Amino acid sequence: MPHADCSGPVPRPTRLIGRFCLPLLVLLTVPGAVSRAKAQAVESGAPAALRQWDVSGGVGPRFFDGASLGDQYSSWTGAWQARVQLGRYLTPHLKAEITASSPLTYESYPYEPVILPGQSAPVSAFSVRRSRVFSVTPLVTYQFFENAFVHPFVSTGLSIGFLDETTTRPRQTLRVNNVTTTIPAAGGSREAVLLRPVIAAGFKTYFNERVFVRPETELTLTGHGVTQVGLRLDVGLDF
Repeated sequence: MPHADCSGPVPRPTRLIGRFCLPLLVLLTVPGAVSRAKAQAVESGAPAALRQWDVSGGVGPRFFDGASLGDQYSSWTGAWQARVQLGRYLTPHLKAEITASSPLTYESYPYEPVILPGQSAPVSAFSVRRSRVFSVTPLVTYQFFENAFVHPFVSTGLSIGFLDETTTRPRQTLRVNNVTTTIPAAGGSREAVLLRPVIAAGFKTYFNERVFVRPETELTLTGHGVTQVGLRLDVGLDF
């Protein structure tokens, strides 16, 4: 579970990507060997018939700005995330897909002003906020080439995130103007649906006529720019 303290320095997304990418880059050496093997198969035999469906699943790092999950401050962090994907080819190049990803959980510690009896000015009290988002993403994908051993593709769609957020303010004792003051405990929760456009790009390359690997990079956007970056290496099956 990623944690973030907004009072500290904000890590750079590039550092987070570097920290998570080494295992993924090792795995990405597989498609090169697979592509060469598939190229020989295509040259030596007839191309396989198009199958209308594919399914894949995998895991990869996702880097996200805490502000995209309800935090009042910008703070990039990362977590490993699993996903499953189901797609149907409408034509040999055009495909409709839907992806479901495992929940992202983010914890932050915002401060809020609290007005107490007998005090002319509010005092600052901290809370613990836990945000959990489960998302599904319908996509339209265009796949380049036909009956090739590598199929690059681009996708666009809409991330539908279901946010479940709880905020807990513990009981706190402060000294204000030489007077000891107790702030009572409090809490609350909220639920929301987060809609964000998504773009992605990657390629499919095959172990055989049906089994493939699928490296992919996905960007989630808001009006402030890119707020999430997902890297994936899925394994899948055409059927």
